[in-house]
Amino acid sequence: MTDWDIAVITAAGVFVNLILSVLGYIGASWVPPLALFGKLNLYYAFWSLVPLSGLDGTKIFFGSRKLWFMLFVTTAAVLIYSLMIL
Repeated sequence: MTDWDIAVITAAGVFVNLILSVLGYIGASWVPPLALFGKLNLYYAFWSLVPLSGLDGTKIFFGSRKLWFMLFVTTAAVLIYSLMIL
């Protein structure tokens, strides 16, 4: 496996956390505890992108910096938006 393959595999986990956080925020209008679920998924996605040893961010960062930057900007935008609506 190349570094790119490992980056894509680990980026899938961060991407799924982003999707689950958005679904949690959408579903919070019907079931209020889903807002906490969405917030926790979003925080986990954000901290997973930090390029420290042992976190997914390291594998993504060294596999593809463009992919890491795209995920980081997307996660930061969703995080800022979620902080503004709550």
